[in-house]
Amino acid sequence: SPECISGKKYTKKTDMWSLGIILYHMMTFKLPFLSNNHHEMQKLETRRNTKTLKISVTEDTQTVMLMTNLLLCKSEDDRPKIRDFIIQQKIIWQSIGGLL
Repeated sequence: SPECISGKKYTKKTDMWSLGIILYHMMTFKLPFLSNNHHEMQKLETRRNTKTLKISVTEDTQTVMLMTNLLLCKSEDDRPKIRDFIIQQKIIWQSIGGLL
């Protein structure tokens, strides 16, 4: 996560960032940040704007797309709390099930 790369403490919001990476990859079959080396990847995560997930969506997958974009917010304060994510998980997992 950007905060870990910057040397800040690992928090639960770091896990939320990781979940955003996983959901992004599941929906696009691509990574939101891709580079040939680890150092360049770190720069992309901390300096470059996160790619907003834009895919052709149905009503079912729109919730997943919006949540993924929130999970990939650079500022950990802007990412949802685990509690908030769990409240939405039924909708999200039903939508993901429709993608498989």
